[in-house]
Amino acid sequence: MTQQRNPNGMKMTNKELTELNDCLSKFAYLRGFLPSQDDQRLFESFSSTPPQKEYLNIARWYNHVQTYEDVERSTWPDKSSNIVKEETAPKKDRVGEDSTKMTTQKRFAEMFGHLHFHEVGQNDTTEGYVRTENTERLLREHVKAVGGKVVTRFPPEPNGILHIGHAKAINIDFGLAKARGGICYLRLDDTNPEKEEERFVQEIVDMVNWLGYSPYKITHSSDYFDQLYSWALTLIRKNLAYVCHQSTDEMRGFNPPPSPWRDRPMEESLRLFQAMKNGAFDEGQATLRLKLTLEDSKQDPVAYRVKYLPHHRTGDKWCIYPTYDYTHCLCDSLENVTHSLCTKEFQARRSSYYWLCNALDLYCPVQWEFARLNVNYTVVSKRKLLKLIQAGIVDDWDDPRLFTLTALRRRGVPSETVNKFIAHLGLTVAQSSIDPAMFDAFLRDYLNVTAPRTMAVLEPLRLRITNYRELGFIPAKSTLRVKQFPSSINESTDEWEIAFDEFVYIEQADFREVAEKSYRRLTLEQPVGLRHVNLAVKIDKVERDEHGNPIELVVTANPVSSECKPKAFIHWVARPVLCEVRLYDKLFVHKNPEDPAEVPGGFLTDINPNSLHVLSNAMVDGSIIRTIRPLDRFQYERNGFFCLDPNDSRSSEKKFVFNRIVSLPVKTPLQKAVTSAAERALDIVGNASRVRLQDLRDNPGARTVGRQVRAKGHNQAGHTIGELQHASKPPLGWVWGDYYKPWQRSFDGDRRFNGDINLRREYIPISLVELQRLIDLGWLDTSRLVDIAAICATKLLEQKFKPELRQFGIHLTDEGEEIFSTPINLEVQWASCTAIAAIERAGGRIRTAYYDTESLKAMSDAEKWFRTGKPIPRRKHPPYSLMEYYMDPDYRGYLANPEDIETSRVRLADIVGYTLVTGPPPFENEQKRPDQVFLGLEPGQLVSLEDEKVFEPTHPTLVEYYRGEEQQVADTIR
Repeated sequence: MTQQRNPNGMKMTNKELTELNDCLSKFAYLRGFLPSQDDQRLFESFSSTPPQKEYLNIARWYNHVQTYEDVERSTWPDKSSNIVKEETAPKKDRVGEDSTKMTTQKRFAEMFGHLHFHEVGQNDTTEGYVRTENTERLLREHVKAVGGKVVTRFPPEPNGILHIGHAKAINIDFGLAKARGGICYLRLDDTNPEKEEERFVQEIVDMVNWLGYSPYKITHSSDYFDQLYSWALTLIRKNLAYVCHQSTDEMRGFNPPPSPWRDRPMEESLRLFQAMKNGAFDEGQATLRLKLTLEDSKQDPVAYRVKYLPHHRTGDKWCIYPTYDYTHCLCDSLENVTHSLCTKEFQARRSSYYWLCNALDLYCPVQWEFARLNVNYTVVSKRKLLKLIQAGIVDDWDDPRLFTLTALRRRGVPSETVNKFIAHLGLTVAQSSIDPAMFDAFLRDYLNVTAPRTMAVLEPLRLRITNYRELGFIPAKSTLRVKQFPSSINESTDEWEIAFDEFVYIEQADFREVAEKSYRRLTLEQPVGLRHVNLAVKIDKVERDEHGNPIELVVTANPVSSECKPKAFIHWVARPVLCEVRLYDKLFVHKNPEDPAEVPGGFLTDINPNSLHVLSNAMVDGSIIRTIRPLDRFQYERNGFFCLDPNDSRSSEKKFVFNRIVSLPVKTPLQKAVTSAAERALDIVGNASRVRLQDLRDNPGARTVGRQVRAKGHNQAGHTIGELQHASKPPLGWVWGDYYKPWQRSFDGDRRFNGDINLRREYIPISLVELQRLIDLGWLDTSRLVDIAAICATKLLEQKFKPELRQFGIHLTDEGEEIFSTPINLEVQWASCTAIAAIERAGGRIRTAYYDTESLKAMSDAEKWFRTGKPIPRRKHPPYSLMEYYMDPDYRGYLANPEDIETSRVRLADIVGYTLVTGPPPFENEQKRPDQVFLGLEPGQLVSLEDEKVFEPTHPTLVEYYRGEEQQVADTIR
C-alpha cells in the first residue's frame, strides 16, 4: 500500500480515527519500539497538518516520529532536507547489497552529544590532571604540533581477533576524532611477542575498514622501541626506576610489600638493566620497575621484562620488551594524542600514566575511561576463545556463533548495524551487559529494508501438480516475476524471475496428516495457497517410502477465488538449487557462562548442544544463484535472514552454504493479541478519503439543543435567563468544564473504571526496551526502588514529562517483554498485564501507584524542587474514580492487600507460563507509604542542598497537616 502526499490531509470518519487512535495505544510505533516505513507512510499522510489533541495516541505517535533521533535516514527521508536525502539515499547496485550508511554526524552526535570532553590544549582543566612547572610550555608546543585538532588512537594488541567490545572502542576512538574534525591512529600494541602474529595485524586492519573507518596512520609500539629504551635509561639515571628480582608470584596479591631492591643504587640498576638487554638473565629473573609514589594497595609497575622470543617485526633484536603500563602513555605522548580513550579497568592506572609522562618531562595526554561492552551468553576473552577453538567446539575465530567481528561479518551482520547498535548504547562509565536479543532487534530492523525476499525450503517435501498443463503452464519453461521487496517496505522495483513447475517443494512442517484445530496449512482435507502464483492445492494422494513417511504429495491446483479461498499461503520452490543451511543459536546455555555461581564446571561445560543445526538438503530458488556473491544477504520468506557463507560455499561438494543471520521475530502468546494493530491502522489510513484532520469533530456540524440557565441579566451574547441555547457538542473524548479537558490513552486489555474517567489522564509511555537499556547502561540502580524520580534523573523523560500540564506519570508498555531480563523493584503509575508479567518473570516486583500533581512536580526534578525551598509535599490519595484501579491486586495497586497480590502473582505466572523466581531478591524490597513522596524523607521536610541538612516542620498546624492521619484525597477530574 503506497500513500501519496496530500497537503490537504486525509478524510477519515470519526470511527476510523477512533480505531486508529486505539491501534496506536498498543505500541510506541506501528511495528514496535523503533519506527519503520509503515510509520513513514502514515506520518507523510498527515502532510504538514499535525493531528489534533483529541486523538491523543495519534498525536503522541506523531510527536514521537517528528522528534525521533535514532532512525536511519535511508528508511526515513527528511522532507525538509535535500542534503540528507542525497547523503543517505540507498544505492542498490547488487542484489542484497545496500550502500546506505547511517549519517555519520548523526551517529556521533548520538554517542558524544551529551559528553563534555576537554578542548585541545586544555588538558590541565580536567579532573586529576597533574600540572608541573613545564605543563604550560608543553601544552603550547602540543597545540602547535596538532594544529588545534583532536588526535585519538585505537591501540589493540595483535594477539587475536577483535570482538564486539572492540567495535565500541573503534567507534569511540575514530568517532570522536571524526566528530571533532581530527585524526585517529591505528596503533598495534605489539609489546608481547609470545602470542602476536602478523595475520592478526591484517585482520585488525580489515575489521577497522569493515566498520567504515580509515586510520590516519598505522603505527606499532615496536616503532618506538629504541626511544622507549632510551627513556628507560633516563628514568634509571633520575633514580625513578630500578632493577628488581622479585618473582611474579611475589608481586601478586593485595597490598604486597615493597620490593627489597627499591633503594638499589642508580649505577647498579643501570648496569643490570644493560645486562638484561644483553641476555644475562633468564626469563623471570629480573624486571625493571618504576619507582612511583605508592598509593594504598598499589605497587611499582613493571616497565621491562625478559622474553627470549622473536618479535614478528623486529626479529631477534630485543630480548627485553616494554609493558603496556610503560608503553601506552609514552606512545600517546609521541603521537601527540589529545584524548587517550580506554575502558574502565584502566582507570586505576591513570595515576601511573600521568606520573610517567611528567617524570620524563613530556607532553601528557588526558586519559578518559568508558565502560566496556559485555554481551550475555558468550565469551570474548582471547584466551577462552582459543580454548574453544582448540577443543573443536567452534571452527575458528570467525565461527558465526561467536561475537568476534570476523564471526559477525561471516554470519552476515552488516557493519552499519554494529555501528548503529554501539551508538544506541551510548558512551557511559557504568559497566553493563546486553542481551543478544537486543542486537538481533537492530539486525532485523536493518535487514527488513535491505535484504531482498526470496524463497527457500529448509526441509523439503515434494508436491506433484497433476493438472499443471491444464492450468496453462509449460513444463520446464514457465516462470513468474516476483518483486524483491514488498512495496510497503522498500520502493525498489527490482524483481526475481522464478520458476514454477509441475514439481514444487514445500516445507515438511507445512503438511500434517492429522491436523490440530488451529492448524491452517495443508492437510488431507484442507487446501493451502501457494504464494505469488495465486493457486490453492488440495491433496489427492500421499506417496510414502518403505517406512511409511510421506515423500510426495499428489495434488490438484485451482485458482484462488471466493469459492476456493485457503486459510493460509505457504512458500515453495521449483527447479531449485540444492544447498546447505546452517541455523545458529546461542553458544552457551547460561547467561553468564564465566560465572562460577551459574556454571560451577567452567564455561566449557556450558555449551549449548543446539547452537548449530545443519540442514544439508535445503533448497533455494535458483533465480538468486546467477548473480550471487559471498556475504550477499536475503530474507527467506517465513524462515529468516540468511547470507552466503564466504568460506565454505562451492567447496569440494559443489554446494552453496547459507548462514542464518537472525530469525524472524517470534511473537509470544501475549503479543499475539495485538498483532493486527499496525495492519489495521494502515488499512484505516489506506481506505481514508480526504478531509483536514483538524476539522474533524465528534459528529461535525451537528448542533444539539441544551437548556443553559444563566445568572440574572444578560450575558455578552445577549441571551436572557432560561433562553434556549444552541451549542456544538464537545469534541470526541473531551468533556465540558471551564475549558475542554482531554481524555488520554486507553490501553487494550486493561479494564475501564468509572466510565473511563481515569483514562482522561495522560501518561508518558516507557517501554520495557527503554527500561532495559537504562539498566544496561548503568543509569538505574536496580538494588533500590526505581520510581519516577529515579527514571526522571536519567533524563529519559526530559522535554516529555510535564506534571504542570496534568501529565500523571509513567505508563509501562510491553514492547520488548521478550528480552527484559533484569530483576528490578519498580513503581509506575500504569502498567499492562504483559508488562507486569515481564517484570515478575525476570524476578522483579512492580507496583502501580498514584501521585498528585504537586508530588509529581517534586519527583520530576528533585534538585530543582529542593532549591526552591519548598517542603516535600504530602502525597494525596487517588480520587474515587481511580481508587478501584490502585486497590486491584491484578494491577499490583499500591493500596491492594499484599496477600492478594501474592495470589495474583502466582495466578499470572500460571496463565502466561513461567516460574516465579524464589529466594531473596537481589534488591531492597522497598515500599513507600501512601503519603510518602521520597524514600527516606518525610512529608513537610525542607531539604537544604547547600547545608546538606533536612529541616523538620515545627508549627502544630504544619505538623498536623503533613503528619496527620486524615486522608487527603486528590481532586477528581470531571
